[in-house]
Amino acid sequence: KGTKLRIYRQMAEYPEIFYALDILANEIVNKDAKTKDILDFKIINKELASNINAKDNIRREWEYVVHDLMNFNKDGWEVVKTFLITGEIFYEKIVNPDKKHEGLKATRRLLPDTTYVTYNEHGEIDHFQVGNIAAGKKFVIPKSEIAYARFGEMSYNQDTGERIALGYLERVKKVWRQLQLLEEAVIIYRVVRAPERRVWKIATGNMPQ
Repeated sequence: KGTKLRIYRQMAEYPEIFYALDILANEIVNKDAKTKDILDFKIINKELASNINAKDNIRREWEYVVHDLMNFNKDGWEVVKTFLITGEIFYEKIVNPDKKHEGLKATRRLLPDTTYVTYNEHGEIDHFQVGNIAAGKKFVIPKSEIAYARFGEMSYNQDTGERIALGYLERVKKVWRQLQLLEEAVIIYRVVRAPERRVWKIATGNMPQ
């Protein structure tokens, strides 16, 4: 996972990929002309949508989480672009343990580099681990305390048994490497063949140049 994230970030620094990610993020993140909000939600359940009290409560909680806790109108573009690069996003849901009935008090975005998903035998999320697993410094967080989303595709490491979430840039990796090799080959070619392309001016007297 660490290797893939490092490669994805190197790819994102490449000029063409950098600008492509900017265009994608700009297309995804747009403010509504009326509400000036980036995000909105629709209640699909007809019975729930017809319940005015429930609908208003859900709308109020939505506004509180999206605007007050996450400040998505301001940070949404950066969150989306980071998600396109890493392919995963983790939000810790922080509550007061003595007053759980008061609900969420804050949200904190966790680094995908140090946050790992543990699956059960049925392929479902069992819990999360945060910290340096290789060094043995980790602690377990129940799945109810973290909101998690991934790009969609997964790879499996047979040696370690680790399931790794692939990012949006996975399909571009081969072309990116080919382009890197091509550019390096061109530089080497230009250095080696440079003396052959020099212009030598030789005096020829009255002969044409």
